[in-house]
Amino acid sequence: MKILIIFLLLNGEKGIVKTELKPYEFCSDKATEFSYFKENENYKPGNGQVWIYRYFEGNRVGAIYCLTIDKKYLVSYYDPEYEKNKKKGRK
Repeated sequence: MKILIIFLLLNGEKGIVKTELKPYEFCSDKATEFSYFKENENYKPGNGQVWIYRYFEGNRVGAIYCLTIDKKYLVSYYDPEYEKNKKKGRK
C-alpha cells in the first residue's frame, strides 16, 4: 500500500516521505526507517525532560502520521485481507 508519512517538525514545517507499507506493517515502524533518535543531553532522571528525541533531516519531530496517497484517509496499519474485502464491498 502506497502511503505518505507526514513528520510534523518542531520548527513549524512538515517533512513528507512517499513510501510503501508492506503487509501487516505499521506506519510508526515505517517512519523509523526515515528518521533517527538522539539522546537529550539535558536529561536527568526526575528533571521532567524526555530522554530521547526523534529527528527527521536534522529537525526535531513533534508528531508523525500517515495518509493514503490521495490524502483522504489516515493509515496506521496495512492489512491486505481488509483491503481485499473492502474492495468487494464487505466490511
